[in-house]
Amino acid sequence: MAASEPKGQIKNQARLQPLSNPEQALTKTFKLLHSASDDWEKKIEGLTSLRVMAQNHMDILMPKLHDICLAIINEVKNLRSALSCAAMATLGDMYVHLQRAMDSEVEGTARVLLHKASEANAFIRQGTNFALGHMVQSCTPTRVMNALLVGGLRHHGLNILSNMATNGDFPKMWDKFALRKERESLREVISKVNLKERYILSG
Repeated sequence: MAASEPKGQIKNQARLQPLSNPEQALTKTFKLLHSASDDWEKKIEGLTSLRVMAQNHMDILMPKLHDICLAIINEVKNLRSALSCAAMATLGDMYVHLQRAMDSEVEGTARVLLHKASEANAFIRQGTNFALGHMVQSCTPTRVMNALLVGGLRHHGLNILSNMATNGDFPKMWDKFALRKERESLREVISKVNLKERYILSG
């Protein structure tokens, strides 16, 4: 899955510099994200700030991670495509830098991303590829698979699961992370996408 960032969006990861006062910046960020719905520039500023903090100030984000993700999800749903893509790029950075600390937020974020993946807008689909690709690469595999199950596995989700299962490390990840009580439902989903990992299906 391509995980390149949509062109024309907020600043590239390499250009983001640490903040002098991240605690104050987080407070300001919440205010920016709760700006009037048509004030998209302020919302972009808030999302950019979150990307900076994900890269440089993870400890500041952790205590309010759930509220932060809810705010980002709200912007992923935004009808303005540039803002929606910026929010998805922010989620991508959260996955990359917070890694498995994002496990608790995988279900909620995957659901909204899978929903956006069904849109016709190519810009939006590229944004979902960016975010979902990093979710698959960064979060605990069983959490990702469960999130795809809960999200209803729209066509896009099936493709992601198929890509995961063809990864050479998938059998190890399956043994290490898939809880025994969850394996039967996961096997059913895997069998539906006609995967050839028979050692998993029969194991």
